Amino acid sequence: MRVSTAAQANTQHGSLEQQKNMLLRWAEQRSSESRYRYHIVKQVQEEASGRAESIHSRKELHNLQEAIISEQIDFFVVEKIDRLSRDSMFNQKMVRLADKFGVEVYEYESGLVDLKDRSKRLSFTLKNFMAEDYSLELTEKIAKKGREARFNNGKDTSTKPVLGLDKHPTKAGFYVINREEQKIVIEIFNKFLELGSLKATVEFCKQKNFRTKANTTKEKIDKHGTIIPPRVLGGEFFTPKTLRALLCSKKLSGMNRFKDTWNQFPREQDSEGYVTWDYGYTSAEGPVVPREVWLEVQNLLSRNKQKKLKTSPGANVYLLSGILQKPDGSKITGASAKGGANLYYEDRTGKEFRISKEEIERIVCTRVRSFLKDSGILKKVIESNFDQRNARSLEIDQKLKLLKKNGTTLMRARTNLEDQLRTEAIKGGPNLVAVAKIISDEKEKLEIELAGLQIEVAALNAERSILENQYHDTKVRELLENALKDFDKRCDLEKKQIIQTLIPKIVVYSNKLELFYDFVPRNYNDEDKSSTKRKMAQKEGLEPPTQRLTAACSTD
Repeated sequence: MRVSTAAQANTQHGSLEQQKNMLLRWAEQRSSESRYRYHIVKQVQEEASGRAESIHSRKELHNLQEAIISEQIDFFVVEKIDRLSRDSMFNQKMVRLADKFGVEVYEYESGLVDLKDRSKRLSFTLKNFMAEDYSLELTEKIAKKGREARFNNGKDTSTKPVLGLDKHPTKAGFYVINREEQKIVIEIFNKFLELGSLKATVEFCKQKNFRTKANTTKEKIDKHGTIIPPRVLGGEFFTPKTLRALLCSKKLSGMNRFKDTWNQFPREQDSEGYVTWDYGYTSAEGPVVPREVWLEVQNLLSRNKQKKLKTSPGANVYLLSGILQKPDGSKITGASAKGGANLYYEDRTGKEFRISKEEIERIVCTRVRSFLKDSGILKKVIESNFDQRNARSLEIDQKLKLLKKNGTTLMRARTNLEDQLRTEAIKGGPNLVAVAKIISDEKEKLEIELAGLQIEVAALNAERSILENQYHDTKVRELLENALKDFDKRCDLEKKQIIQTLIPKIVVYSNKLELFYDFVPRNYNDEDKSSTKRKMAQKEGLEPPTQRLTAACSTD
């Protein structure tokens, strides 16, 4: 049982309750009609969108998959197939998975979903496409309608007043300026520009007893029929977080923007495809905060954020931490001096031994980059993607060939039925009407099946086209070059992860470094297991022998 939002789930006598009662009646009815007793061992209720992007977060749906694979259940039932999801590909995979493990799938409306039965398979395919298309069309309609209301009328689709604005007394989605609060907001903005600090401005607001906007929720009725009285939200002292939210509120500037993804307003788009619109209240009263002041505050917030992101001496990342060691096996760890001005690696066992952090990391990064290029690892990874693409393309071609054959058979069958109908018409006779109806019904079934087959062909052709556009053999060299350049551009934490994945150990001598490469995941503490893994990798040609690098590297 599934509904898309929490509000739908909390509606008294709503969709979830109706689905539950339907499925319980189904179990009783099914038990009485068959020689088996259909016993429901678990009821699953979800408050989640059925669209593809939400499937990964639906834990109960994944639990159902695990129950199928582990053969804990004999069947599952939904009111309609779109309660499972609104993604046609996922639903097909789910039903095929159930069929593979002998689990029956039922719809309350149409009964057993049997993909071996041609008519039921066609019905299931059409329902799937319709559910997915409905979801996409509904999303597009709602988004377009909301954008038209914003651009043409200045209507806010989700009315939530901030300090300085009240809900319009008669019009939904519109605001009016609260003059008393406007004075407070302007004073807060000016004080922030003067102080340049969120914390200092928060203290100022406390001294002046300025608080956040107090809003009252609507009275609600939950699914049990209990009345939930209105609650007051807000009305508290500002914190740095709530103050930043107020300072960044575009409602106070009187304008906002959206990405015109459906090209509704081509003439109004900027260079990045965004369309700017004004809130309705500004046409008569102007914005709560002058726009030049609002923009100045945004610039100051942006500068403060950039300052905060600067790394401190304590934030230095030692790329070779844990893998550097001396010939005797003692570890060499990262260290610093003079408040982070000098960075180096040292042996902390009591012996004087230091290496410049910048120098040794530059040498190792250069060697790793060369190794990635020369060893062929990246090429193998990229080509494996092409192999997957080719395998899927071949699978699609085989399916299309089979569908084409089935389509030809269906068209011949339809032609035979038409010939048969003409023959019966010529013969005449008392049973002509009944015979003609039987033949016409068979022809109609064939045409429905043929239409479903054509939909499936179109979907497979579209998927093949996407595969060909995304993965093209001529891009291998370009992808390799970009991957190598990307290594140099990565942040230190990502570089550290790559280096330590490839190199489990670097031995430092007085005049050279010895790098040990390893492609095998090193989550094995047992030396024997690691050795076995290494031999297997070398046998498969995945790992080169130990490579050494001689370089002038100061150890003063």
